[in-house]
Amino acid sequence: MEGKPMFLRFLNKFVLLFEARKDKSIEHALEQLLQKIDASPQFYGSIKSTCILGGVYTNPADFGRSYQEAKRLIPKKDMLPNPKHKKVLSATAMGIYKFLFNNDNHEDILNYCNDRLQKLEEYDHANGTFLLDTLVAYYMNGFSVGKTAEELFIHRNSLQYRLNKIQELVDFELDDYMEYLDVVNCILIKRLMFS
Repeated sequence: MEGKPMFLRFLNKFVLLFEARKDKSIEHALEQLLQKIDASPQFYGSIKSTCILGGVYTNPADFGRSYQEAKRLIPKKDMLPNPKHKKVLSATAMGIYKFLFNNDNHEDILNYCNDRLQKLEEYDHANGTFLLDTLVAYYMNGFSVGKTAEELFIHRNSLQYRLNKIQELVDFELDDYMEYLDVVNCILIKRLMFS
């Protein structure tokens, strides 16, 4: 990488500070580096590396804030929307989800999501099924039955059965993408904020 990262000791941890660039060249370079590390013979199959980046700040007094943002994302990284399985995840690239951790309207958000997901959650709980996971996987795989079935380790017919069951339980058509996205967002928000 062109600009060398700066090292900072913060809360007994060593933190790397990178220059923020609009072209995301730093993120791309980190992505390539992590892919090389994971593919190297000594690490292949034994690790899956991830780099979490905090927000972009120019005032050195805010560098700790960036660190805290990245630290909060670490336990949530497997729940974040990441359909391309990127190794570098950034707090600034979280879209709407970045606002959820800073607002005081958590109860309203939770009530809305609970209402939206109630029938699916009750069905999953009562029957030991994974309809919520299926909805998210189907969305993350671009509504591809083949890719989704492969990711979930189920047969295509089993996936189709789940999608039909979901269609029975929800009050919208699965090809209504705005409604679908709202439900997926509710699932992800509950996982990110309340689990």
